[in-house]
Amino acid sequence: MEWQIIVALVVIAPLILFPVVFIWYVNIAGFYTMLRERRKEKAAAKERIGAVAHQHPAEATAVTGKH
Repeated sequence: MEWQIIVALVVIAPLILFPVVFIWYVNIAGFYTMLRERRKEKAAAKERIGAVAHQHPAEATAVTGKH
């Protein structure tokens, strides 16, 4: 390969790859945010169930099925 072709590839490759990497970044960041929010929601639900179980033990066993 001649040096002009190599220089052209070195210059053009980042221009082609930048949009691909950017879209991957956006998708992965969105997925990570979704997982984090889901974890928070599950923790909040678990905390609510625990609070109900503490206040009303008979109702909590009926809801959760645990004795």
